[in-house]
Amino acid sequence: MSLTKIDNKTILIVDDDQAIRDLIRQSLADECYQLIEAESGNEAIIMSEQMRPDLIILDLVMPGKDGYTTCQEIRQTKHGQHLPIIIMTSLEDMESIGRAYKAGATDFILKPFNPTLLVYRLQFLLMTASTARALRESENRLATAQRIAKLGHWEWTFDDNRITWSQEICHILGLPQSRTSMLSPGLVSRIHPDDLNRVKDTIKKAIRAKTAYSIEHRFVRQDDSVRTVFQEAEVFVDSTGHPEKMVGTLQDITSRKHTEDKIKTLAYYNKVTGLPNRTLLKRLLIRRLSLIHANQSLAVLTLNLDRYKLITDSYGHGFGENLIRKVAIKLIRSIKESSYFSRRDPHHIFLQETRDKPLTIAHCDGDEFVIVLPEIAEVDDAAMVARSINKALAEPFLISGQEIRITASIGISVHPLDSENTDTLLKHSATALYHAKRQGGNGYKFYTEKMNAKAFQRLSLETSLRKAIDENQFEIHYQPKLSLAGNRLIGMEALLRWQHPQLGLVTPGEFINVTEETGLIVPLGDWIFNTVCRQIKQWQDHGYTPMTVAINLSTVQLQQKDFHLRLSRILNKTGINPQLIELEITESMLMNNMDNTITMLKKLRTLGMQIALDDFGTGYSSLTYLKHFPVNTLKIDRSFIQHVTVDPDDASIVSGVIALAHNMGLMVVAEGIEEANQLAFLKQTGCDFGQGYFFSMPVNVETFTSNFLKRPSHNIDSAS
Repeated sequence: MSLTKIDNKTILIVDDDQAIRDLIRQSLADECYQLIEAESGNEAIIMSEQMRPDLIILDLVMPGKDGYTTCQEIRQTKHGQHLPIIIMTSLEDMESIGRAYKAGATDFILKPFNPTLLVYRLQFLLMTASTARALRESENRLATAQRIAKLGHWEWTFDDNRITWSQEICHILGLPQSRTSMLSPGLVSRIHPDDLNRVKDTIKKAIRAKTAYSIEHRFVRQDDSVRTVFQEAEVFVDSTGHPEKMVGTLQDITSRKHTEDKIKTLAYYNKVTGLPNRTLLKRLLIRRLSLIHANQSLAVLTLNLDRYKLITDSYGHGFGENLIRKVAIKLIRSIKESSYFSRRDPHHIFLQETRDKPLTIAHCDGDEFVIVLPEIAEVDDAAMVARSINKALAEPFLISGQEIRITASIGISVHPLDSENTDTLLKHSATALYHAKRQGGNGYKFYTEKMNAKAFQRLSLETSLRKAIDENQFEIHYQPKLSLAGNRLIGMEALLRWQHPQLGLVTPGEFINVTEETGLIVPLGDWIFNTVCRQIKQWQDHGYTPMTVAINLSTVQLQQKDFHLRLSRILNKTGINPQLIELEITESMLMNNMDNTITMLKKLRTLGMQIALDDFGTGYSSLTYLKHFPVNTLKIDRSFIQHVTVDPDDASIVSGVIALAHNMGLMVVAEGIEEANQLAFLKQTGCDFGQGYFFSMPVNVETFTSNFLKRPSHNIDSAS
């Protein structure tokens, strides 16, 4: 081994033949190269690491470690990854050359070699290696800069739908370290669901307009962590003007967003409760008013604790803040659990992380809270929430081992009746709060006296209903259900009636909503079920043929976790056959909190009772959907039956529903039959059962027993 020190490119010559090494040295004598030599593969590997040559000339055929293995091992070292390696061989077959390339060779020369050609080939390879090294260094500097800036770049070609991205994008998005991939739906699906449509629309518009775009959105990584990114891109076109590709950058701005969020939290949220403060409240209310439709109303409730100053004076400021935090929690819970909210949020929107909450609860200062209720259908929606709040706050609070009882006063203003302006609505709500406090607190007051009168009327109805339950003012009427094919009575529907002392007989449409909103439907529903079961038992004891009785259910009842257990106890107590009970639910009930509803219906079916879907066609389910539900019977809504003989569309719908329902193994009941031609149409289309005023209106138990049970072969071709 010899070494000639020359300050220039270093070339390592590896060959076991000294004559070959000398020949190469002579060929390069006029070049300013620093030449070093190795006699074997092992020696070449050591010198490659120690001397760091700029190029290696390597013989393939050597004793011991041959050129193939030597090349492979050099390539595995850090310095040898990008090192130009020329292999020398006297073998002219392509197999040896191909094997050399697979081992990592850069180029090859054949023995005997042309000295002039060797010089030019080395110059070319060294120049190419120098250029490649400069490019790698530039890429590394760019990658370092991008890593520091958390910025990556990408390119999307449209003809093959392929996207190429930098390593930093893989790091940002948590993708495998691959530089190129087809633009698969899996990558798109990782865009945050709330941002997906917005991102798609932005990109589509940019491609159509052949212009640049920028957008900020979130990306869900494979570990479910969420990153916020800022994306910029530009569309490039081909010579014909058609979009050819899109090139863009993507920057991780998650940390910056967290900082911005902290600033927003300090500026827009109350530090005690974390709820929106007055500044943010006004912005949210302005936005809410801008989105409201002409026929919609909105309510603003301002709440203030009674005697709060006395509490802080007695127990201290810190004690008062702890109380406020617990009040905020109970306030939120009471509103979410109110009937107003459950009716308008069947799919639990409030519990989801959405950018636009349907409800605003603000903590303005001290003990003052403001609640914005969007889309109230009537004034009682706001009163209902106010009552729910007062009821919740009446429960004692435990603060630092001390039991505290508080009350609250609430003022209510309504858009557009009281005002259409944000500041005025808040002002009127505060004015109503002042009047509520002057009346002694622990209550609510509307800004408009007309609203107060309506709320009082609603409260009076609730009071009368509670009294009606205590004094047993309710009774059950029965409407017959007949077989359209067999001309005979096969069952009935049990319908609730209120025998009001002053108003007379009141139908459920006038009071049932109040029973649901107040929870009175639960004890009232148990009373209905118990009354019907005892009546069935009484009919059986008198020798009448057992028939199915349909009972309407409420959403509130189905939400009771022990509902099936209460019905089971009544069935066991009365001793009737559960198959004689048919529970009727509506389409909206079926779709509301679907999983829990299906679970409860299956439990009721397990008890032996039948399930009927009432008012079919007025909700948002479908026959295809029904095969997943435990339903026995379908009841076609009266609105379709009413015009079935004059409206071809209604006739087609009814015929189609009957045919499809039968294919699914469901029985069909037509409601609201009032005319003979309606009955004839239904019999012709194969409808199983019918009920309506053509046969009989709902009647009390005595009339039903006399008119129907004593003559069950009722002639259905004429009204009773």
